[in-house]
Amino acid sequence: MIFILIFFILYGSCQSLAQPFIYPLEQTASIRFDSVISKKTANIHSSFKPLLPPQAGEYFQPLAETVGTIQRSFFYRKLKKESLIILDGGRLKPQDTVITLPGDYYITADPLFHFETGKDFGDTSARADTSRLYRNTRGFLIRGQVGGNLVFETSFLENQAVLPAYRDEFVRNNKVAPGSGRIKPFKNTGYDFAMAGGYFMYHTGLKKSDLDISFGHGKHFIGGGYRSVLLSDNTFNYPFLRIAFGRGIFQYTAMYAVWQNMYRQGNASGAEGIFQRKVSTIHYLNILAGKTIEVGFFESLISRAAGNTGKMILTPYVYNPLIGLNTMRFGFASAENAMIGVNMKIKISNRIKFYDQFAVDDLSKGKYAMQGGVKIINPFGIRTVLMQTEVNYVTPFTYAHSDSLQAYTHYNQPAAHPLGAGFFESVSILYLNFHDFFSRFQYNYITYYEDFGNFNFGKNIFRSDETETYTPDVPEITRINYFLAETGYILNPVTNMQVCVGAVIRSERNSAWEKQTKYLYFTFRTSLSNLYWDF
Repeated sequence: MIFILIFFILYGSCQSLAQPFIYPLEQTASIRFDSVISKKTANIHSSFKPLLPPQAGEYFQPLAETVGTIQRSFFYRKLKKESLIILDGGRLKPQDTVITLPGDYYITADPLFHFETGKDFGDTSARADTSRLYRNTRGFLIRGQVGGNLVFETSFLENQAVLPAYRDEFVRNNKVAPGSGRIKPFKNTGYDFAMAGGYFMYHTGLKKSDLDISFGHGKHFIGGGYRSVLLSDNTFNYPFLRIAFGRGIFQYTAMYAVWQNMYRQGNASGAEGIFQRKVSTIHYLNILAGKTIEVGFFESLISRAAGNTGKMILTPYVYNPLIGLNTMRFGFASAENAMIGVNMKIKISNRIKFYDQFAVDDLSKGKYAMQGGVKIINPFGIRTVLMQTEVNYVTPFTYAHSDSLQAYTHYNQPAAHPLGAGFFESVSILYLNFHDFFSRFQYNYITYYEDFGNFNFGKNIFRSDETETYTPDVPEITRINYFLAETGYILNPVTNMQVCVGAVIRSERNSAWEKQTKYLYFTFRTSLSNLYWDF
């Protein structure tokens, strides 16, 4: 604490002249530049996220720490416009917004936190009378740029939480907090979990081309919607190497990642045993077809997980950088797990954008996923308003594999849609932002066939897709209605620091049982990543 205070005093008054380094994945924050990149005049490869600074260029400026704030008081700038700690080693002029000289550097440090307390009025169990619901998250974020080419980031979060009943049930069953890592018991009814992340990104400007190489420990998202049926940030962080090459209307990305099954490797046991690993190879070719259409072609391959020997059986094709070659070599029925897909965005106007995705796991088994949606930015000329609706449909057993260890998963969560497979979902979102005040309303309607006992209807992608079983009767449909409403005030856009109140009303039911959640909460948080509790 003393160390932080000294740095705050020594460096807090430095001018803030640099851009955010890699745009956060948190979707509500994106509305402040969605209105810019959605214009027909904005030609940007925006489907593979997080977006990289050299690719986004001037579109990052809506969130930049602007020169105009240097005339305000020290306290105002720190609370409302700037990072807590700023180390500016650049020889910059007042009009500059990026570092270009080799000897320059720009480093920021900010606290991260999520303090939340609430009550679930729909929980009638004994647990509701003895447990206070809360979340206590503390951490930090350090971002930097050195010279004109190297960008880096590191973060760490420590969490303790006592969760509403349906979230608590998920964590108990899966042994992880959604997107946030493995859990340990905390007191009687709570959980302790942590998450660390970071990356280095090096940009090289070639003749009429860009080459960006990033590696670290993080997560990614492909698409233009709220969900993704190709690759989502739903899971825990993972080690990755991402290489993106852009030339004109083309951008090609190859990403190599190490995912894990939460089974101890070999004969290891206990808390320190290594989990089984599998390599994920993802290729993505994005094309800007004029100023209104963006089309991307997707391919993924999951290597065979490490067995009892503790060693992964890696085919040389795992390292192949060319899209399509792995699918042609292995098809959909090999020991490796291959999948292909298409992602598309169409700008109807500066305010209206349609998007869709289609993923093919194995058509011979009827395994595929579809998404379609529309996003309206600033409807009726009203600024900072987002209206969005989308539909997702995933057939049973999609993302699963004959060997359950080869499923399209990481750390006990699906790597695409958080619901796994065998479901229909519609999502509608309304986001309002007036100056620093915001409101968010969201409604999800979900139907699926509930797996139970030894019966496998294809929703649980951690089970083999060759264990399909049926009851004598038609399986019963379970329905989920999920409604979220929250309103609050954004204190500082640099970390999306906000204070808000909200409510979640959720029901999950079929003819045999019903679960109700009526969760009212108050939160003070920094919000730079997505937490998907809407399942």
